[in-house]
Amino acid sequence: MSRPVAEGALMRFIPSEADLKHFRAFGVTTWAQVLLKWILSDPRCHVTIPATTRPGRMAENAAAGNPPWFGPHERELVLRLARGRR
Repeated sequence: MSRPVAEGALMRFIPSEADLKHFRAFGVTTWAQVLLKWILSDPRCHVTIPATTRPGRMAENAAAGNPPWFGPHERELVLRLARGRR
């Protein structure tokens, strides 16, 4: 079983608002949403089950599950940001 955000490791470094602006056209505004959309944009993936301890985050997480999906350029940008590169 895969852990969607590497058991929280990918949430330790949050990209800046300027970095996240590239993803607004896809209906996501937070890093958590970007990561969920990245997972669901992979044609091999049909579902992800994000963990949260905050009930208010459920709607935020669900919003990442709607199209449009990331293309190769956006998926590569997420990888660069997750590695701390712009």
